[in-house]
Amino acid sequence: MNTETNYTVLLVEDDDVLMRMYQEKLESEGYVVFTAADGAEGLEMIKQHLPAVVLSDIMMPGTNGLQMLEQKRALEDARVRDIPVIMLTNLGSQEYHDKAVELGAVDLFDKEDPSVVVTKLREFLSPASSQPTE
Repeated sequence: MNTETNYTVLLVEDDDVLMRMYQEKLESEGYVVFTAADGAEGLEMIKQHLPAVVLSDIMMPGTNGLQMLEQKRALEDARVRDIPVIMLTNLGSQEYHDKAVELGAVDLFDKEDPSVVVTKLREFLSPASSQPTE
């Protein structure tokens, strides 16, 4: 991770053990991490912190990840609306994938070893991946 660029990540996850695992791995790689336990809290944290990216579980009690995406998309503030959201899931269903993308998720990562998720996140945030090739 480029230590000159400490990306802010919001992690929305209802499972405390998973949240701590992901948070510890992200922080060890230089990310600044905020956490939320459900979609409603996640939406408030997005507005408050304007993270570079959101990693969110889909299935959570209360406001789930898909509902959070839908509410985020309806907001007037483009700074909040345009923050990329990557869904984390154990649900291999194409239906969930399609619904998440329809609601504005930029990608879905399988919940797996936090190291794998961090590697995928690093690739997503890499300036090279967002720059046009010449």
